[in-house]
Amino acid sequence: MAHATSRLSDSQVKHAKPKQSEYCLADGGGLNLRVLAIGTKTWLLNYQRPGTKKRTNISLGPYPEVTLAAARDLRLEAR
Repeated sequence: MAHATSRLSDSQVKHAKPKQSEYCLADGGGLNLRVLAIGTKTWLLNYQRPGTKKRTNISLGPYPEVTLAAARDLRLEAR
């Protein structure tokens, strides 16, 4: 059974602070916000290629240039 993930809010994304090492905040459906130690935030989509079934990450762009709503729309288009 899949792990239930609560959706991120704009406030959580905006106030995500850098830590000693990089970490990810999950939004569900494979969408993650990667926060690097230097403070950069990037949207990633965990994606499984249909032909080879290999898992890969697709970068959807940096936050705040790509907003939470836009990242969710891009996730739907990529799937």
